[in-house]
Amino acid sequence: MFWSRGRPLKGVSARRAARAAAVILLCVAALRVEAVDIKQLEVSENGGIYSIKVAAVIDAPAEYVHRTLTDYAHIYRLNPSITQSDVLPSSGNGVVRVRTRILDCIFIFCMQLDRVEDVHEVPPYDLRAVIVPSLSNFRSGIAHWHIKAMGERSQVIYEAQMEPGFIILPIIGPSFVKEKMRTEMASSLMRIECVARIQEELDWNPQLDPAMVDVDSLCSQSCDSATGRCPP
Repeated sequence: MFWSRGRPLKGVSARRAARAAAVILLCVAALRVEAVDIKQLEVSENGGIYSIKVAAVIDAPAEYVHRTLTDYAHIYRLNPSITQSDVLPSSGNGVVRVRTRILDCIFIFCMQLDRVEDVHEVPPYDLRAVIVPSLSNFRSGIAHWHIKAMGERSQVIYEAQMEPGFIILPIIGPSFVKEKMRTEMASSLMRIECVARIQEELDWNPQLDPAMVDVDSLCSQSCDSATGRCPP
């Protein structure tokens, strides 16, 4: 937890205290964002279908990790390639239809993609997402998030398969796509932890004004795919 839990700000106005606490929050969260422990990060390709499996321990409670992943309007915070996220009308029955707009670039080659998924929330914290091919630039895809509470931390296992519905140029090839997926997944884990920890602190400390905390900027670091570490 952030040190402010045991050190309430006294002798200053509520507004000044909130501003000071917000600055402290930003600084401490930035320093603590390296805490993700990536146990496994594998990406493979077979017949044009890409698979990814990730196991990690995140330094944030499961409730807040789940809340971060289900804040569908702000999913763009969690992946450097996502430029927009929206909730679309769905059939109901516990399904949330989410569209993410992706600007995907490798070298100088860029394309804008739409990915529409039907997300099923499985209590207490699991998520299952299925791509809707008719509304997406993907022929098929399925992803599963398994989030297990570990006190103040969370075990996260993510498994997914997807088949692009677009041509990957030979000059790029599967190896570059796999490396990009690894890098973005490492960054996403760090961003998930960053956002989750900020949300936890905002809930705990009513003096903090959410408008003073620029979550998008704070949690926008790129991370190393091999170590899972973010630059200072």
